[in-house]
Amino acid sequence: MRSVQRQRAAANVPVGALLWIGAGVARAEVVDLQWQDGAKLQRVIDDQGNVLLYSHSPAREQKGRAIDAAKAAGFEAVLIKLQAGLGKPRGTKDLGKIMQRISRAQQRWSRAATKM
Repeated sequence: MRSVQRQRAAANVPVGALLWIGAGVARAEVVDLQWQDGAKLQRVIDDQGNVLLYSHSPAREQKGRAIDAAKAAGFEAVLIKLQAGLGKPRGTKDLGKIMQRISRAQQRWSRAATKM
């Protein structure tokens, strides 16, 4: 069984993936690998001999930040539109409708709404 786990650990792991083989508390034995594009792979062996592989890619991190920024901009646009409607003659001023629109925006842009 352990030889199968070690073979899986030695296999190519896509950058940005988290591969969990087994369970347990990790001990201090860590092997780090780094590729030319800055991607890192960390192999941790837990107390039971299971191997945990963690990978990190700067390109994937940058992509995640861009996605977060786009979602935050969309959520803020909805809030600004609601705020502008309060000052207009035929804008939405009913508290129930405003709360409903805020709830819809929170559902649609949930990733950004949780960070605000």
